[in-house]
Amino acid sequence: HKIYMHRGQLEVYNFGARNTKIRGARGFGKTSYIGVHMMKCVLGMPRQMGGFVGASAKQLYTRTMPNALKVVEQLGFGKFFFLGQPPAKLHWDMPLARPRVWENCVSFSNGFVWQMLSMAVNVLGSANGLNLAALIGDETKYLPWKRVKEEVLPTLRGDFIPASARKTEVKKWGFGTNSKI
Repeated sequence: HKIYMHRGQLEVYNFGARNTKIRGARGFGKTSYIGVHMMKCVLGMPRQMGGFVGASAKQLYTRTMPNALKVVEQLGFGKFFFLGQPPAKLHWDMPLARPRVWENCVSFSNGFVWQMLSMAVNVLGSANGLNLAALIGDETKYLPWKRVKEEVLPTLRGDFIPASARKTEVKKWGFGTNSKI
């Protein structure tokens, strides 16, 4: 499927930076670009978990997710994601680290799960105990930076080594060569 991206979105996409921050005016298409970036993470890291940070759950579910998931559907992946359901009920791959509660999750058929993380004042520790491989924040000017720095950023661990890289990592770092370590 084809999706239209204007020049600014296309330049951000083609640049391919590890960390991307977009400061764009109203109507730039930041939230639409999030849908494209979501699928880039989903397809590139099967069976992993990503975090979706927002100022509140209401903001995530009423403004950010509908637009982002609309782009996911336009890309042709409408039948491959589900809100609030564990993949086991759908006979899909399970993520390596499974969430206990699935109500704030968007699960994909390859096992990738986006977990919604609210930074509202009355919600503390929404990211505690997670191992995230990707993180997306929308409307970051409304996020409490101190809480994001203390609670959310430490969850970006990426400590699950995929099977394809396991042998290389064992040789490179010497994992498993000395039983005392």
